Amino acid sequence: MKDNAMAMQIPQVSQLPIPAATPAEQAAIAALVQTILDAKAADPAADTAAPEAAVDAAVAALYGVALPAAAAVAG
Repeated sequence: MKDNAMAMQIPQVSQLPIPAATPAEQAAIAALVQTILDAKAADPAADTAAPEAAVDAAVAALYGVALPAAAAVAG
């Protein structure tokens, strides 16, 4: 650890719970992310709150967590 930062090494990373997303779920999230990237490329100040919230909701759903609970974990 340096400056109170934790190092992520293979043994720790391999224990992280990564949900399996279906190809359709992956495509939906990828499309949302592409929407955000395209908007920011066209205008760095673009409001991407809606697609970002949709990504958050989709990822929370993969983990089986309701969005209000996910928001509480996020801080």
